[in-house]
Amino acid sequence: MGTRVAVMRKGELQQVGEPQQVYDRPKNLFVATFIGSPAMNLVTGQVHEDGDGLTVRIGEQLLQLPESVVAKRPALRLHLGGDVAVGIRPEHLADAAYDGSGAGRLEAEVTLVETLGSERLVHVHCRRSRS
Repeated sequence: MGTRVAVMRKGELQQVGEPQQVYDRPKNLFVATFIGSPAMNLVTGQVHEDGDGLTVRIGEQLLQLPESVVAKRPALRLHLGGDVAVGIRPEHLADAAYDGSGAGRLEAEVTLVETLGSERLVHVHCRRSRS
């Protein structure tokens, strides 16, 4: 097992680094969706200001961005009102019925459950509006 990985696309180097660093901080959308199984979920949203913080509108739902995310990505403010790709790793999703934090919630409908031995893949469809 190597201590560094290189991700290439069509003969062009996209990113080089330690596997966990590439997974946690992909340089672009290709790397984000290439590294990890299952792949990172990508949805389109629009960045908006909400008081001192930022939110992302996904459909009719608002997702408050944690201050730590905004601090690490100050360029988000350059995209106010514009489209951004929101990447969500599968392991960061939780059923709200079991996760009482209430932070960062999006409503979604379970459309398929695949049981794969010791793992279970749950497919969801993010709702366009709150009902």
